[in-house]
Amino acid sequence: MANNSSGQKNDAFSNFLSEVKAIEKRDAVLTNEQQIERLTKPGSSYLNLNPFEVLQVDPSADIAEVKKKYRTLSILVHPDKNQEREEKARKAFDAVSKAYKLLQDEDETKKILQVIDDGKALANKKLSDKRKEAKKIGKLPIDEDKDIELMKKFVRNTTIKLFADYELRKKQLEKREAEEKKRQRDDEIAEEERKKKEAKFKDAWEKSRTNRVDNWRNFKTGGVSKSKEKYQKTAFKPPTLKPEKR
Repeated sequence: MANNSSGQKNDAFSNFLSEVKAIEKRDAVLTNEQQIERLTKPGSSYLNLNPFEVLQVDPSADIAEVKKKYRTLSILVHPDKNQEREEKARKAFDAVSKAYKLLQDEDETKKILQVIDDGKALANKKLSDKRKEAKKIGKLPIDEDKDIELMKKFVRNTTIKLFADYELRKKQLEKREAEEKKRQRDDEIAEEERKKKEAKFKDAWEKSRTNRVDNWRNFKTGGVSKSKEKYQKTAFKPPTLKPEKR
């Protein structure tokens, strides 16, 4: 009984994937205006984190298929061909170019595929938990199992959120690293200033050394300093007394 149930779930999931591909194929036939809107609508900054979704290709697609779809989309949304909506077209074109660039990098592609796999696994776990709760109250099947569009939307939204979470963590890490670099640079600048002041003080000290040595020698030999000579020359002299006349 359990094996039969498991087999039915696997068949259902396979059917789901087939229908998703059919829907993606249908959505791929969009006009230039619709494609620009898809790539620039509110929330697109998060939606466009998944380059496969930007280019509307299956994650299993090879680089030749990715390149073909990139060329088609880049021509479709190119600003020169959409001058009446040039600003949005440029934003859409940048999204398409960035997605293609990412998928040309094998290491980046592996990271992206891992996020997609994580998103599917997370969505399946959430759906499994939802089925368990529904079973307890006798509400099976759940809505996602009854409606392929709802299933597609649930998996897609879970994956989008995961991409967004990863991107947020990445930016937070980059911010911390930038702040740490700034702190280290500030410390280096402060240390450089301290060394400059110390060198300046040593230089002034060395320049005054001759005067200090001369003063010390004069003191040791009983010499009179210029200031003392000046004092002696200007010292008070009592008046000369004249003899008294009788």
